[in-house]
Amino acid sequence: MLKPKSGTDHKQHWAEISDDQLASMDLIVDDPSALPGVVTEIPPNHQDAFIEYTYDLRGSGRDDEFACVHGHHRHLHGAVMRLGEARFLVGWMCAETIYGESLAGRRADYDAAVSRRHAIIRIGELREAITEFSMWADAVVKSKVLEAHDELRRQISSRFPFVFESLRDCGGRIGGVVMPRHLCAQYGNYLEDSFARLMKEIASVALALAGDHQRAMKSVGKIRSDIEGIIRRAEIAMARLADVELFFQPAVLSTICTAANNAVPRRATHYAGLLKLTCRSEVVEIPPSFALPDRKAIERLRAVLSG
Repeated sequence: MLKPKSGTDHKQHWAEISDDQLASMDLIVDDPSALPGVVTEIPPNHQDAFIEYTYDLRGSGRDDEFACVHGHHRHLHGAVMRLGEARFLVGWMCAETIYGESLAGRRADYDAAVSRRHAIIRIGELREAITEFSMWADAVVKSKVLEAHDELRRQISSRFPFVFESLRDCGGRIGGVVMPRHLCAQYGNYLEDSFARLMKEIASVALALAGDHQRAMKSVGKIRSDIEGIIRRAEIAMARLADVELFFQPAVLSTICTAANNAVPRRATHYAGLLKLTCRSEVVEIPPSFALPDRKAIERLRAVLSG
C-alpha cells in the first residue's frame, strides 16, 4: 500500500474550478453506483484522486449497500473519488485509514466547494430577485401612481376636510362598510417620499450583494433583514395605493356622503358620482388611468428570501 500523503501536499482540485462551472455542478449524489466510469478495482495512483461527490443514505431505507473499492466493505456513507476518467467508491471508515492525514485536505477542498457553490447559487438568486424588484420599483415611480395617490390625498384634505378627518378617525369602517385606512391617515410623509427611501434601501442591498459571493454570504443575515424591511415597506405602499381604488367604490362613496350629510344637516350636500365625489363646486375624481402596480416582483422577492 502506498504511504498516505500528508494533509499539506494534496492538490486542491475544487479551488481551481470557476464560479460559473461550480454553480452548474452537483456535489452530492443519491446513487453513486449509477455514475459513468465507476471502477471496482483500485486505480494506480489512487492517492492522487479528489473527492467528486459525497453520499449519505443512512436512514433512507435503502437496503442495497455500496461496495468500497478498498476491500469491498459494504457501506451507505462515503465519497466518490475521481482520478482522470475513473470513479471509485470509498466508504468513510476506509477513507480515514487509506488516505490518512491527506483526507483532511481532500475534505477541506470539497467542503469549501460545497460552501462556495451554496453561496454562488444563494447570492445569485438574491441578486436576480433584487434586480427584478429594483426594475419594478423604478417602473412604479415612472407610472406616476405615487404622484396620483399623493395628489388625491391633498385634494381630499383641502376640498373635503370633513371627509378627510372622518376617514382618518373612523378606524377603517363607517357604518359597517370598510373604508380606506391609509389614504387619510396621519402619516408624516407622502407616498412619494416613502418610496424614495425604499429606492435607497434597494440600492444598498444591491451593493451588499455585489462582488465576491462568499463575502456577500458572510453578511447574508443582515441582507435578509434588510430585504424583509424592503418587502414590508413595499407592502405598505401597495396598501396605500389600493386605498385609491377603494375610496371610489360606489358603496364607499355612498357611505361617506351619507355620513357627511347626516353629521350637520345644514352642511352642503355631498354627492357620490361615478368615480367621483362632489360638493358644490368641489370635486375629487379618480386619477386618469390609475392602475395598481403588479405584485409579482414582491412575491418573487419574498419566495427567494424564504427559499
